Amino acid sequence: MENLPFIIGFLGNIFSGLVFLSPVGTFNRIVKNGSTEDFDSLPYICTLLNSSLWTYYGIIKPGSYLVSTVNGFGVIVETIYIALFLQFAHPKMRNKTASLAGVLNLGILGTILLLGQLLLHGQMRINVIGFLTAGLTIIMYSSPFGVVKSLIYLCIPHVSRAQRYVSRYVECIKPNVSRAQRYVSRYVECIKPNVSRAQRYVSRYVECIKPNVSRAQRYVSRYVECIKPNVSRAQRYVSRYVECIKPNVSRAQRYVSRYVECIKPNVSRAQRYVSRYVECIKPNVSRAQRYVSRYVECIKPNVSRAQRYVSRYVECIKPNVSRAQRYVSRYVECIKPNVSRAQRYVSRYVECIKPNVSRAQRYVSRKHHF
Repeated sequence: MENLPFIIGFLGNIFSGLVFLSPVGTFNRIVKNGSTEDFDSLPYICTLLNSSLWTYYGIIKPGSYLVSTVNGFGVIVETIYIALFLQFAHPKMRNKTASLAGVLNLGILGTILLLGQLLLHGQMRINVIGFLTAGLTIIMYSSPFGVVKSLIYLCIPHVSRAQRYVSRYVECIKPNVSRAQRYVSRYVECIKPNVSRAQRYVSRYVECIKPNVSRAQRYVSRYVECIKPNVSRAQRYVSRYVECIKPNVSRAQRYVSRYVECIKPNVSRAQRYVSRYVECIKPNVSRAQRYVSRYVECIKPNVSRAQRYVSRYVECIKPNVSRAQRYVSRYVECIKPNVSRAQRYVSRYVECIKPNVSRAQRYVSRKHHF
């Protein structure tokens, strides 16, 4: 509990220091714009005088070092503010600020300090300086009320003038509003017959086209009724044709199955002949493979040389090959219809000669057997 006054005084010093630093944003704007604009220097000059007196009071009164420290900080901060104001103010405002600072912070402050040192002593000096400083502080904090009062007095005439202007404007536009209302009512009365006439025209047109719509619907229904027998007749023709070709399809299937049954023995006989022939030629095949392998070994150097020649020749003829491929592709596109026609002819010819081929195969097999 003994340290409680010190803690409260220390917190009060912190908050008072923040109060002294509150105009930093204003002076940052002044420095950025290079002009004091419409700001006034009187509050900062009065705050400097008040802080100076409180610093003197804290020095002369024992145990009041907290008061002297925070107000000494205020003296330094306010001095910086006034110096910045003098630097960026225009000449007229600079002269006014310098004269006020000289009178209040030099003349009055110096007079109070001189009289306090010469005429007052001890507790009397502490009391006089304390009451004087407290009075100046009260006057400083109550000074904005004068500004508020002047603002109220300044605003009242403007408000009453604005009310008079509004009332006069309302009186001026009343005849126009009533006239506009009369014009609107007359226009509505004028267009009512046209609207009713348009509605009658629409209703008459609807009545006129109703028979045509119903007639068109009847035509559509009659056409549908007319084509129904043809559709059913076409369906009957299709079903009859399917019934007619069913026996031929089954007959063709039977012929195919019989032909397969007939050629099965010949196929098995041909397979046996092929297997025997393979058994006979196996020794010759192995001998031929040995001859081929020896020949391959002999011709490998020539093959590699030939491959080099071929690769060089391929490099040389590549442009011609690509050109020839383009010609071939164009020629293939041209002869495709003829090729398909030739394939059809070949397939028909093969179908025609199949019996002769089978007969020739039988003769060859018999001759080989004998």
